Formats: sequence, structure tokens, C-alpha cells
Amino acid sequence: MSRDRNWMYMKRTTSEGLFDPTFQHHVNFFLDYAYANAPNIQRELIDGVDVSKIRCPCGKCQIPRFKKRFEVVGDLFKKGFMDNYKAQVMRTRMVDLEARVQEERNLLVSRLEEERDLLATRLDDERKAREELQKQLQEFMKNWRSPSN
Repeated sequence: MSRDRNWMYMKRTTSEGLFDPTFQHHVNFFLDYAYANAPNIQRELIDGVDVSKIRCPCGKCQIPRFKKRFEVVGDLFKKGFMDNYKAQVMRTRMVDLEARVQEERNLLVSRLEEERDLLATRLDDERKAREELQKQLQEFMKNWRSPSN
């Protein structure tokens, strides 16, 4: 995907009021790339069909909303791209990354707590078994020292 994003802010219609074919071409290429490479695509099963959604970069939605391709196309032609798209994408990716890191952290903490609880249970079981063995040994020693008649 080209790093030149000037086309995002070009006029979307021709002097005749038709959609500019250059803009159309870039939007289609952009969406092909976005749907193939977006890090946080939402998938939805609609009537048995897997439908992908990406965050809408139009001037109104400005990233938070997930939409189907035809919805994103319509928004981009009607409202154009949001200002500072690249900066906003970076902020969104950072927020998503932070959320994933927090999720991973929570998962690790949960696993560590489970492991800790399991070890505590094992230690408690071993302590009880050791106490029982000590009782049995004391009983044995008591009976061994004073033999019964």
C-alpha cells in the first residue's frame, strides 16, 4: 500500500458531479488492503456467510465503528476520510495494543493465581500427610518401647 495518502483528501467528485474514478480506484485498493491486513477485523456470521468488518475511517465515524465494506465505501464517498487519518490510526492501534497487553496480563495473573492456589493445596496436603506420618511414627515408637504382654 502506498504511503502517499494525498488521494484521501482529494475532491471525490468530478465537475459533472460523478464520483472521481481516481478516488474510486484508491478507495477500492485501500479497502482491499485494509480487509486483508487490518489487525482488528470483526467477523460476523450473517445467514451462514462470514462477513468482515473494519473500523470506518470516514469523517463522521472516525474509526470507532466497525462496518461492512459496502457501508465503508458509502461513507467514504459521502463524507470523505477523516482528518489526520494516519495519526488517528496510530492512536487506535496503541489503544488496541494496550487492551491486548492488559488482556494478556490479566490472563497471566489468573494463571499465576491458579498455580499459587494449586501449590498451596499441595503444600497443605503434604503438611497433613507429614503430620499423620509423625503421629503414626510416635505411636509405633511408643508401642515399640513398651511391649505389650
